[in-house]
Amino acid sequence: MNISVIIPAYNCAGQIKEAVESIFKSQLALMEIIIINDGSADDTGAVAKELSKECPAVRVIDQSNAGVSAARNRGIREATGEYLMFMDADDALEPGSLAEAARILESSRPDMLIFGLGIDYYHRSRCYRSEKHVYPAGGLMSKAEWAAELNRLYRSNMLSPVWNKLIRRELLTDHEIHFREDMIEMEDYLFSVECLAHCENVFMLEKLVYRYRQAENESATFNRLWRIKSLSDYVKPFYDAAQLFGSEAPKIVRIADQIYSGLFREQLRFASVRQIRLAAEDMLTGSRRRVIERSNPRLYRDLKNKKYLHVWGRRAASRIRHRAAVYVKYRRSLKEKG
Repeated sequence: MNISVIIPAYNCAGQIKEAVESIFKSQLALMEIIIINDGSADDTGAVAKELSKECPAVRVIDQSNAGVSAARNRGIREATGEYLMFMDADDALEPGSLAEAARILESSRPDMLIFGLGIDYYHRSRCYRSEKHVYPAGGLMSKAEWAAELNRLYRSNMLSPVWNKLIRRELLTDHEIHFREDMIEMEDYLFSVECLAHCENVFMLEKLVYRYRQAENESATFNRLWRIKSLSDYVKPFYDAAQLFGSEAPKIVRIADQIYSGLFREQLRFASVRQIRLAAEDMLTGSRRRVIERSNPRLYRDLKNKKYLHVWGRRAASRIRHRAAVYVKYRRSLKEKG
């Protein structure tokens, strides 16, 4: 069973080797590793080419910087494996974790295999907290079975990421599924949902395979979101994707509501009073205002009544509490690890 592992790489010279080595340690026997060097300004390309010299399974493709979605799409076009897997250049796979997955692909031939993941949180380059997300029910699920579990899949963090899945390549080519290159947030979720809509069956593997490194820069998501002119318009594709699910569409709509609400709160998290006003105006005149009214009535009332300073004050207090909690957990981790 040949598997193509696609790694978009941008300015990750210090991490890419460890990521590739973890793939070999995962006991994935038949594979190709495609590194898309997305216009890196550091030594990422040189490190990747050295890895390709050491192992014929590693292939390096250089392109001008076009973003992670464009890099992944290039990987899809270049891949030859029967199944595809996406990996970030600063993440890792658990040792020996993919041997069972490869056997399952060979015997069951599912359209998609979903496995467990760990999220590692860092402060000052040190991991201070780890979370484990493994779906509590394993085995091959028919379309009716996994469709009934959509909300549970989303809540357990199995649906949104793209890097906890092995996807049959023909599913993508037959249905012309690709990453939206005009999206800068939650594009993974949209890609995963569009794939899932065309899956006749899915295998759930009750095993932690992937370790995701949570970025230390808390304001990164905020900065990306403020590049979006209108969040109300931005989330429209999430609602459009629901139409692919027929009678199960209301479940995807509810998930889209949760995504919009979460992105809106994140947009306000580091916002100035002026930015809060702009976000409020977009929300109140957009088509999803009822989502915020239902999910956070107090916030909705304050924004409707133009109490922007009150909202800013609560967000500032929340940031201080969060930073204090992170520091406490970080200090505790130092003591526990000596």
